Amino acid sequence: MVGVDSGVTTVVDQGGPSCMTIPGFRAFIAEPARTRVLCFISAYLVGGLEGHLYPDLYGPG
Repeated sequence: MVGVDSGVTTVVDQGGPSCMTIPGFRAFIAEPARTRVLCFISAYLVGGLEGHLYPDLYGPG
């Protein structure tokens, strides 16, 4: 629903993949996409894969 079909040239994932899941993100999301895909690396070890079990870590406090 976003990307090439709506005129967007680049999309950015905000901290989904982590150092452990970036290879999968690259292989299954970024490489097959018709739109340029960038991402910010999550500080949470498994990224968004298991959800956010510690929501206090993600706020400004």
